[in-house]
Amino acid sequence: MNARVLDALARGGLRPALVSPSAELIARDGKVRRWDLRVIRALLKDGQIPLIHGDAVLDERRGFTILSTEELFDFLAGRLHPERIILACDVEGVYLAAPRRLSPAPPAVHERAADCVRCVDRKNITGIRRALRAAVPQRADRPDVTGGMLGKVERLYKIAQRIRGLDARIVSGLVAGTVESALCGGEAGTAVR
Repeated sequence: MNARVLDALARGGLRPALVSPSAELIARDGKVRRWDLRVIRALLKDGQIPLIHGDAVLDERRGFTILSTEELFDFLAGRLHPERIILACDVEGVYLAAPRRLSPAPPAVHERAADCVRCVDRKNITGIRRALRAAVPQRADRPDVTGGMLGKVERLYKIAQRIRGLDARIVSGLVAGTVESALCGGEAGTAVR
């Protein structure tokens, strides 16, 4: 998926650069301990777009740990103060019940878009947390170490509380034009404020 996103951004003339956290980051007990941000800062200064992804990284206590994209963004947000964070997923945003898989046929996409939560904020976060816990219980045979959609919502909400005016969104990476629209300030998917 990273290669596809990288290629798409490059074709769009956006000068992306894949940044693999496993090459630059040390964790401790599943949290970022040290991350040399000089490469990311240099890329940004040069007008390039660092493409960050979740990764298995060295962990001083566990040997290795998996850090989600959201965990990495949480660390980066406090140091880089972004204007926008876009999480591209295999669904169009946050659903309070498990959504049907995306179909390549446009009618199915439009049909499901109405079920997508448009905004997560302080007014509805408690209900959304409760609904997501009930809709997608953790399964012992297939645990989601990144926390699934609830983990994405929780982490983005935490970041949005710290950075006023942040445009944080969960969008589909499978519907053509959605990521581009979100990067340009479009309102696709679910906003987290």
